[in-house]
Amino acid sequence: MRGDGRNEHAMTLIAETAPETYPSLVLSAGASELREWFPVNVLPGILTAHMDGIKGAFAVKTSLLAVNYPLTLLLKWERLRCETQSSNIMDATDEKTQSPLESEFDARSVI
Repeated sequence: MRGDGRNEHAMTLIAETAPETYPSLVLSAGASELREWFPVNVLPGILTAHMDGIKGAFAVKTSLLAVNYPLTLLLKWERLRCETQSSNIMDATDEKTQSPLESEFDARSVI
């Protein structure tokens, strides 16, 4: 694991809430494996630190959403493809895809 700020903060929280465990061991265990790896008397402190970390992650995501969503309302909304352009394209492709039998039939009707 890298020594970034998230791991250091998690290790500090675990050391405060469950001082009888090794924080690196808690970080290496998955969230679903905590109950298998640690005794029942240590779990409340570990789960408290885990929940504090989850609350922090949701707080950051919620604050970013609160800032960015109103900014999306300032963007100019426009269509990606106009209807007039698509109908002109369809007319042009219909003329090009005329079958040889249809063109032969048109030539006979002129004679």
